[in-house]
Amino acid sequence: MNTRLTDIIARETYGESYRLRKYRLDDSVREYPEQCETAKVWQKTAEPRQRKKYININSLSRQIAQSDEQILSYFLDGSRRAFKVDEIAYQHSGGRRTIYPVIAGQIGAGCCRRVNRKLASERIIHEIVVVLPDIADPDGKRGFFEAMTIKLNETPSLKRTGIKISRVLSYRTDRAGGSLEDKGIACVQSRMLECEKELTESVVKHLSDKNYLIKDGSLEYRKEAKLNLQNYRWVLGVSKNFNPEACFFRGREDPGYIA
Repeated sequence: MNTRLTDIIARETYGESYRLRKYRLDDSVREYPEQCETAKVWQKTAEPRQRKKYININSLSRQIAQSDEQILSYFLDGSRRAFKVDEIAYQHSGGRRTIYPVIAGQIGAGCCRRVNRKLASERIIHEIVVVLPDIADPDGKRGFFEAMTIKLNETPSLKRTGIKISRVLSYRTDRAGGSLEDKGIACVQSRMLECEKELTESVVKHLSDKNYLIKDGSLEYRKEAKLNLQNYRWVLGVSKNFNPEACFFRGREDPGYIA
């Protein structure tokens, strides 16, 4: 993203670009849902009977490793990077001016499959997105940000590079929910999760109790994600930073249950 593109954004949204130098934002921002969409899954247990002690599965794991049986067949992961590429000012009533960040995001999501212990690429999604404040569309016109995407991709300088912007997103400018930069990063993160969901849906017909999909990361999604839970029947989420506080059991927070 260069100053020419940010100049177009400023002109089309009646703002003023400050031509800020690009820098990468902190990757540590994460969104945990108030209540995960898959919460109702916790009401079912895989154990045939209740146990009060840990089960030693060392011998079973060795047995599975030595056998030719394979039930972990698909593997999915996503990644994103966010950059602050400009600051843009908009004027409010009374002549007050407020400055908002312009965020650019690189998104990648991929899925591979394992056949006879060999991995092969199944499908890859990669996108470049631009995130603007919602005030950039003061009239709330439908299709405004879609039209902005087309206009930016028609820029000669962008065409010369061969880069294409996949979509222009918007973040909320109200005071709730953290800093404006965090809200912009959250938009990039949410779009990455959408790509992961799309990949899951594309392979769901191949999944079964003999062919599981392993997703790098938690299966915690916000309720508005509107998941089709049947698509996740044979999906396992592996999280390095799992948050049991985000798990609800029978409508109440119960981290001890999942622990």
